Amino acid sequence: MDYNTFLKEKERVKALTVQQQKDFYEKVLEEEQQESSVRLLAYFEYAALFYYEGDFRKAREILEPFAISYQSYAYIPEMIAIFNLMGVASQCEGEYVLSRYFYTLAMRVVKEQDARHYYAYEYNNISLTYIAEQNYEVAL
Repeated sequence: MDYNTFLKEKERVKALTVQQQKDFYEKVLEEEQQESSVRLLAYFEYAALFYYEGDFRKAREILEPFAISYQSYAYIPEMIAIFNLMGVASQCEGEYVLSRYFYTLAMRVVKEQDARHYYAYEYNNISLTYIAEQNYEVAL
């Protein structure tokens, strides 16, 4: 499936039930074996459905193959969003060190892409993990 077709399908799928949406993204991930923008977006959308249901571990599990091979993908901004989703899912489970790891990966991508408008957001995410641990000096 090409990128534009995927975007159109994504809009159509939004009107379906959550289970039907999950089925759609799971099918896309099975069919889209190349490390493409379509696969990257499918990872994100599929994992986000579980995240919004509160199944943070499942959301991370879906995204792990991307995290392992993210350098093989061409950059698109959603790449940063995936690491942030992994970070917040970890943070929701109290896994602050793991959360910081994912936010740090997001920051690495931000720096590699010179996407300066994301800097404050990423530093804020990292800082929030330290605040959750009541380590205020490091958070500052």
